[in-house]
Amino acid sequence: MRVIIAALLFVCACAARPEPATLNESAEEAVQSLLAQDAAFRSAPSSGLAGLTSNFDDEVVAFAPPIPGFARGRSQATDTLARALGASASTFTWSPIRAGISGDGQHGFTFGYVVASEPEYFGKYVAYWVRSDGQWRIRLYKLVPRPGGPISAEMMPPWRPTRLSLPTNDLGTL
Repeated sequence: MRVIIAALLFVCACAARPEPATLNESAEEAVQSLLAQDAAFRSAPSSGLAGLTSNFDDEVVAFAPPIPGFARGRSQATDTLARALGASASTFTWSPIRAGISGDGQHGFTFGYVVASEPEYFGKYVAYWVRSDGQWRIRLYKLVPRPGGPISAEMMPPWRPTRLSLPTNDLGTL
């Protein structure tokens, strides 16, 4: 877990500064735009693993046990996920159960469950998103297997600040 957090912090620190959310956008609108981006790729004709990886940023970092190490870049991340899922990669679907955004509307997360068939695969995931040029892209993705069986797929309320604010480096205003 410490390695994942360290990788997340590293990716955030190295990331190019995305454009700030406009103050005309509410926090609710920002989190809904993230969920809409996720849903658009989930229901696209090229859904499955191709739909997911089309959401990946070019500099994505992915982790998918039992495949060791971190995959860096869209190509490596796609290969790692395909290897972790095996033949299931073609029938891969995901369902977010919670989303959230940062106070400036530039960063977000989703987490939820993954199901694939042929052979059966059950997993859970967390995705860290960054908004750039008005589009959300996945910068960090973790997929881990879970035991099969019933789960609650009910959407949890999104986490969001009460209002968005412009990004700042001034510690006095944070």
